[in-house]
Amino acid sequence: MKLPRPYAKAKRHLWRWLAQYVVMVALATASTMPLASFARSHLPVGAAPTATVPLLNVWTIDWNVNRIDHGYRDYWDAPIYFPTRGVLAGSEPQPVTGWLAWPIWKIVPNPVLAYNVLIIQFLALNGWFTCRLLERLRLAWPASWAGGAMICLLPLVHWQIDVFQLLALWCVVWTLIAFSSFARRPTAWRAVHVAAAFACTYGTCCYYGLFLSILLLITWPVLCARRLRDAKFWLWTCCALAVAALLVSPICWAQMTFTREHGSALPAGWFRELSVNLTHFRRTPGRQLVPLPGPATNTDGSPWALSPGTFKMVLAGVGLVWGVWTRRRRRFTLFCTSVLVLAILLAMGPRLNVFGFSPHDLLTRYYPGFDRARNLFRFVYFAHLMLVVLAAIGLHAMHVRLTRFIGKRRAVVRPPRRLTARAHSASPNFRSLIALAMFGLGAIVAVEAWPPPRPLHAVPSIATHATWVRWLRDAPEPAIVLACFPLASGPQAAEGLRTAEWMYFQMFHRRPMINGYSGMIPTDYLLLKPKLAGFPSRGGVSALCRVGVTHCLLDTRICGTAFDAEKMRAAGMHMVVDDTRAGIQIWALRPATTPRP
Repeated sequence: MKLPRPYAKAKRHLWRWLAQYVVMVALATASTMPLASFARSHLPVGAAPTATVPLLNVWTIDWNVNRIDHGYRDYWDAPIYFPTRGVLAGSEPQPVTGWLAWPIWKIVPNPVLAYNVLIIQFLALNGWFTCRLLERLRLAWPASWAGGAMICLLPLVHWQIDVFQLLALWCVVWTLIAFSSFARRPTAWRAVHVAAAFACTYGTCCYYGLFLSILLLITWPVLCARRLRDAKFWLWTCCALAVAALLVSPICWAQMTFTREHGSALPAGWFRELSVNLTHFRRTPGRQLVPLPGPATNTDGSPWALSPGTFKMVLAGVGLVWGVWTRRRRRFTLFCTSVLVLAILLAMGPRLNVFGFSPHDLLTRYYPGFDRARNLFRFVYFAHLMLVVLAAIGLHAMHVRLTRFIGKRRAVVRPPRRLTARAHSASPNFRSLIALAMFGLGAIVAVEAWPPPRPLHAVPSIATHATWVRWLRDAPEPAIVLACFPLASGPQAAEGLRTAEWMYFQMFHRRPMINGYSGMIPTDYLLLKPKLAGFPSRGGVSALCRVGVTHCLLDTRICGTAFDAEKMRAAGMHMVVDDTRAGIQIWALRPATTPRP
């Protein structure tokens, strides 16, 4: 039975979307190898030398899933840095990611495997949503498929694959899709669509939400210039802003409250260290087919390798020229170019200073939240996204020009008997060959800087630590609070690895602890830590008891003889668990003072 035309068209769309998603999943899996072979027990490590950040992200997503099951009760009061409240706001909370991870966490009982599955899904969604954006621009299918593959294999994303929230470029692309539709025809539904897409972006990665809001607020007139005299446009724009502010307000309020209580001014040197200069765009994190001329490493000793690939930049130049030349895509091409240039300039941070004027200083002073955004180089993600869109437009331009050129040549050799609209177009066979050739060129551009294999970190086996974890989980005391030793020696990721592992084990026993690792360290913990410098001592035990700690967790393999049994007993503690297989001891505190609840 033949389907009606609208249903047949929808069926073709569904099959094409499914095929694109399958291809993107395959690309994501292949580009992260050998992760698939060790997905049950290892986490990928990115630019940082340790797995502290991946373990933090596993814990954060698990906490989101757990709070969904409990109706978001005490959501912001995560069980780290006890007894400080609202500590989840000191890092990336990722509530939207929690909803996407919830079904995976329920199907896959192993959190490490579930996290790695989520990595593949996010990389695939990056490519799939990019295909949707490029198809809405009416690009030929080789250009849209190649553009999706370019984003899926973007070198910068794979280089920092350990920072999970930075994988969520698909939220940014979704916002661009909604915003471009709203710019063409502003309606109430499209205004809500833009607000919802932006709120999902902020709820997945606060950095992306903050930076995207700045870029859109500055560049939106380029895309919406024809609507500036339309009263309905301003009405629905105000509605979109109001809905977006309402949706992100719970996260923003929690972050502002926590920052006001525990935040401190960041050193000016951090902003400069985590910003970029133009020389960082000369190389990719791995090898590329045609490297740009210049030294193999950056001369300033910076680790940034921010080139998306030489072929992509050349195609982007072609797309810029052709997009400005053609009327249909001129406005969107100019919008992409303005976002690209602005993102690079803002990524330079304090390094950009023109006659005493610094955009970074202006935003730090007047834009809420920007003074806490120290990783300014993350603006480059938006620049790469816009560059890939321009490269896809360039590939489409080559496809169109080559098709017309061959059609004209055939018309000269064999003039058509009847002048039709397709007289100067290639035959169906030639059009298919041209499309395949363009698809092959797009594939070469997509894989020109194939991501190198990332190091893998073996997560501690929960089976090895089952004895003490089970004791904590099943202990009858309802108010156990832990102090896990050794404490992190500093705020750097390498110094917080053992603390991140304590947080990983906490996912199984659910007991709060005074330790923690996050983007912002609470003041209460900073005041407590010096009092534990001579631990074990009676003064240290008293300090722990005053904040409500009931048990100390010791990693005997690291602490060694500094925390031997005689010292612990002399400080007023007694051992309750000695797991020799895992090298973990649990000591109960004998309260010297009344503990605070």
